[in-house]
Amino acid sequence: MNSKIVSILMAMMIVAIFSLPSSAQAPDFSICSGQQGAAFGLCRGGVAVGCDVDDNSSACASIAEQFKQITGALPPYGGAGISPNSGNPGITDFTVTDTFGRIQAGDMVVFYLPRTDPTTDGFLASVFTISADGTELTGRVPPGGIGMVQGLTYLVRVTPNFSLPRFADLEFFVELGPACPPDCQR
Repeated sequence: MNSKIVSILMAMMIVAIFSLPSSAQAPDFSICSGQQGAAFGLCRGGVAVGCDVDDNSSACASIAEQFKQITGALPPYGGAGISPNSGNPGITDFTVTDTFGRIQAGDMVVFYLPRTDPTTDGFLASVFTISADGTELTGRVPPGGIGMVQGLTYLVRVTPNFSLPRFADLEFFVELGPACPPDCQR
């Protein structure tokens, strides 16, 4: 074939490839516009990796935790968090917040140590309330007398059953203190 024809065909192929519509949309960073400094960068990073659509990754959890350390709040694009993130077993009440509204009636909260199987090694927390819109759940940290080790960081998952989490890996530090006061429920 003539080299001129080959060059023209190559140029046409390149133009055709670059003019195809892209199925991926550019991230919308506008939700981060009210943030400043490191919070702005973390927010943009979270949106860039897709945490505004689905926050079920360790990257999103890490970004959310860093954002919360800086601002005291969850990133504006959403996600899940637990507050407080430390307390005594059998005593401390907690609130799990999920701006995506994935919490459902009947969900359980399981505390488990990293690198363990929450289905066999997890501790079930008492659940008090679940909001109608699925954005908030309140409960109590499992009592220490059932095997929870104090002074360690546990991971927390919200799940309809032990094996399929709606979201997981929220960190909670179980503080040293009474294993279970006389009035706690075992």
